[in-house]
Amino acid sequence: MDVRLLALLLALAFGFVIWAASVVYRSYLARSMRPDRLAGDGSPLGDRPVVLAFTGDYCLPCKTQQHPALEQLRQQIGDVVDIQEVDALERADLARRYGVLTVPTTVVLDCAQHVVAINYGVTTSEKLARQLKPLLTAA
Repeated sequence: MDVRLLALLLALAFGFVIWAASVVYRSYLARSMRPDRLAGDGSPLGDRPVVLAFTGDYCLPCKTQQHPALEQLRQQIGDVVDIQEVDALERADLARRYGVLTVPTTVVLDCAQHVVAINYGVTTSEKLARQLKPLLTAA
C-alpha cells in the first residue's frame, strides 16, 4: 500500500474520531447541565417544560420562519409550556451550555430542565409539538 494513501486514511480516521468525540461531549454537556436562569429577564425556571429558541437580530430565518412557528406553537399548546426566545449573542453562556453553533436552534427541556431534544436550523411547530407531547402527557 502506498505510504501517501496510508497517511490519508490515518488522517481521515483521526478526524472522524475527533469529530465523534466532540459530538458525544457536547451531548453529555447539554444533558448534564441545568441553567440557573434563562432569558434576559432573569426569571427563575418554573416546573413546566421549556422551549429555548436561540435567535439573533441578524437572522432572517429566525424572524421569517422560526418566530411564526413558535407563535403557532404558543397558540396550539398555550401556557403549559414556557417558550422563550433567547438572543444567542447576548446569552452566549447559555448558547455554549447547549452547544448552539448556529441560529436558529431550539432546545426542548423537560420539567426537570433536562434536555429532551436539540434542533439545529428552523424547526416547525409540528415537530416541536411532537417532541413536547410525551412531556405533557406525563405531567
